[in-house]
Amino acid sequence: MADGLDFSLPGDGQRAAAPRRGHALVWLLVLLDLLIIALLLWRVRVPAAAVAISPGGLDLDARRELALKLEKQGLADEAVAAWQQYLEAREADPEKSADIWYRIGVLRQEAGQYEQALAALYRSEQHARLPRLESEIGRRVQECLEQLGRFAALRHELAERTSVGAEGTAADPVVAEIGPTKLTLADLDRLIEQIIANQLSQYEAFLPAEQLNQRKDEMLRQLSGNEARRRLLAQYLGEEVLYRQAREDGLANEPSVRAVLKQAERSILASRLMEREIASKVTITPSDVRLYYDAQPDRFREPEKARLAHILMDAEDKARAAIASVAEGQAFEALAGTLSADAATAAKGGVLPGELARGNDSLPGIGTVAGLGAAVFAAEAGSVLPGPVRSERGWHVVKVLERIPERQLPFEEAREEAYRQLRAGKQQEVEQAFIRLLYDKFNVVVHQSVLGVPEAPPPAAAGALTAPPLPPPAQPGNP
Repeated sequence: MADGLDFSLPGDGQRAAAPRRGHALVWLLVLLDLLIIALLLWRVRVPAAAVAISPGGLDLDARRELALKLEKQGLADEAVAAWQQYLEAREADPEKSADIWYRIGVLRQEAGQYEQALAALYRSEQHARLPRLESEIGRRVQECLEQLGRFAALRHELAERTSVGAEGTAADPVVAEIGPTKLTLADLDRLIEQIIANQLSQYEAFLPAEQLNQRKDEMLRQLSGNEARRRLLAQYLGEEVLYRQAREDGLANEPSVRAVLKQAERSILASRLMEREIASKVTITPSDVRLYYDAQPDRFREPEKARLAHILMDAEDKARAAIASVAEGQAFEALAGTLSADAATAAKGGVLPGELARGNDSLPGIGTVAGLGAAVFAAEAGSVLPGPVRSERGWHVVKVLERIPERQLPFEEAREEAYRQLRAGKQQEVEQAFIRLLYDKFNVVVHQSVLGVPEAPPPAAAGALTAPPLPPPAQPGNP
């Protein structure tokens, strides 16, 4: 079509461009006006003091209020998260940050998260040392270290906090050097604590953590003197230089040594795995211990006992002569002082240490003598046995000083033993169940007929995993 529609504006190109530029300018001015109005309206709706927004989408005041509410409800983890978000959103202020990190430390401690609590309390002091919090932080750090059983670190912490110096910390002197390696006093104390922890680890399945920490603290106190430190330092240094020389000599590559190391690794890994299984499956509460004690009172009954004195003679006829002298009225104590060959008891009237329990034939100072218990408990208190008793040491004239009747141990005295028995029983169940599970997993088949055993006994943990009997707790005044 020749006569098509023409949509162009009349006039030349330069005259048509001018109106378009004018329209663009108008629109630009309109947009600027709208932007200014929007900014004014935003300033009216949002006060200047509340423009800071935390990562959680709340302003600072709201975040702080939320953290306080979570604290009040005892929601430690949630409150800590809220305080940390509040710290990230607000401007840096050392004193305010120190105060908030202290609050976080308190929350962690009250929730039993002692390592995290220590970290928060130390961060508080790094931001600013506030006089009003100084003693409180020191007390809480001490409590956390005690709960973690880090008594060596606790001693050094207390020393640093009570020392006077340019930076408020005590110097940690070097006690030994091996070439460029320096061993400080704090290193030595940590080494001592590790040795004690290794010794006590065999009892972890038998005692609650509180009692283990108490034992650990007692042992640390016994080894805190300089004489004990010198002895352990000499032992450590001797072992260290021998170890280094053995490495230089290539001893670790010898087949016999590698075999021993491999067996040690096998035993340690097996023990650790079983310990982890027991820790995850065996939980004993104080009420469990009480129920166990009440259900089995016979296990906590102390048998009848007797206190004894003796006169040790080197011949039977001399012992019989001494018995006759006592029967004629001479004082047993006087004869013990003049005739007894046992110097340890002669000056004490012949009194023997300890007590003889019914059913037992062994007593310190005499040893094990068949029939001793039957003879003693057939006699009256205050009487002398009619005939002398022979042991490896010689002939004994025995006097029964006192008969102590059988008694039921109250729960307070039997608590530790009840816990140990209950724990041992549950531990054995867990060990056997776990070994059965692993027998099935690894397709273990035991051909008992080869060993002459008709039936396979139930699988049990290796004997090496059984802890030795725990020594009785130290009495006051006795190490």
